[in-house]
Amino acid sequence: MFYTFQESRKSDPARFGSGSETIDECSRCLVLVDLCKALSQEVYADCYLQQHLMAIQGFPTTTNLPSITSKVYCQMLKDEIQRLLKHISPKFISNGLCALVLAYDDFGKSLRECDCISNLTDSMDIFGTHVETWLESASDELISQCRYVSAC
Repeated sequence: MFYTFQESRKSDPARFGSGSETIDECSRCLVLVDLCKALSQEVYADCYLQQHLMAIQGFPTTTNLPSITSKVYCQMLKDEIQRLLKHISPKFISNGLCALVLAYDDFGKSLRECDCISNLTDSMDIFGTHVETWLESASDELISQCRYVSAC
């Protein structure tokens, strides 16, 4: 289900090379990207199962499998992403982090399609403080480059 670091690099070299991320940071991000994708597939599978279970006579109609499992998936994913962000404390956004933000958004789309969106933690709750740091860092870098160009 999950790619190894080497397989990920071979399959998508564009995900690497920002220069600001270490291989460890990048590989951790890619593992979480793969986790987001895998959990999205699990949500779709749960929706499919729910539709077929509803067709079985006697199955309780009040049981909503996707809603139950998505609560667990959302909490697990949120915890893992927050653990990563706390561990690496990124000052700049990297290719791996950008891929993670996008993968988390795709995971949210799968929840919306299966009417389980209420279980999802808002992206800004997870990435918000880091986004502010990334924007400030990018602004500082841009100002520095502008001053350099003006001085020439």
